[in-house]
Amino acid sequence: MRVNTLRTSEESVLRELELEGVEFIVSKEVPYMVKVVNSKRPIRTLKPVKEFKVVPQDLASAVVVEALKPGFNESIIDLTAAPGLKTSLIMMLSENRAKVVACDKSLKRLNIMRNLLKKLGVDLSRVSLIHSDSTTISLRRFDKALVDAPCSNSGAIHKDPGIKLSLTKGKVLHNSIIQSKLLSNALRLADYVTFSTCSILPEEGEFIISKLDLSDVKLFRAITWVGKGYPVVNFYESLMRLMPHIHECEGFFIATLTR
Repeated sequence: MRVNTLRTSEESVLRELELEGVEFIVSKEVPYMVKVVNSKRPIRTLKPVKEFKVVPQDLASAVVVEALKPGFNESIIDLTAAPGLKTSLIMMLSENRAKVVACDKSLKRLNIMRNLLKKLGVDLSRVSLIHSDSTTISLRRFDKALVDAPCSNSGAIHKDPGIKLSLTKGKVLHNSIIQSKLLSNALRLADYVTFSTCSILPEEGEFIISKLDLSDVKLFRAITWVGKGYPVVNFYESLMRLMPHIHECEGFFIATLTR
């Protein structure tokens, strides 16, 4: 879970969780993230969750935004924004001072996202929601871009084994084409890009980056405590991976690119 510091302080909400009988461990690497060890009640029924002081969110999802390193007054485009958890974290880490353009191809999901952002305490005057196809959208330049691309969700198989039933080579290939288009467009829009997939497959990670002209961009490990990429490309040490059995979160691939 993520402590939503737009609504409360970390110390205050941790006390509330203790009073609710929740046993938890605070992440050493990401202090606003909390791992629930035991709870007497379902998480969604806890008062801090109902009041949006705490947001159910996986550690790996938060690390993606940490790799983006959103700053005060930076212009940021989130190319696959809905349902809005990462956009809200961008605003939280920037203390509502970033200027975000949040894009998604689903109008329904964007409407849901707007309501969620409001409940989370995001300053909506600094967030523009755009209904678009982010593989082709053309806008002004931004300081940074985030691409949390649609994928196989193979990184969540340990939580939902049913994902295996729809995990086919055809689906992975289809996703990889979209992922490459999203990343290429992000690099046209910003000189600092964080790309991620909830995937343990190199086809949705290392091989996507290998399709780029790496003489034009620089890869760097924005988060040093996570694992490296798979050694299937010669630049794997500059990539980032989180694994369920090591980091106790969903499996994620992350790459940060700059010019």
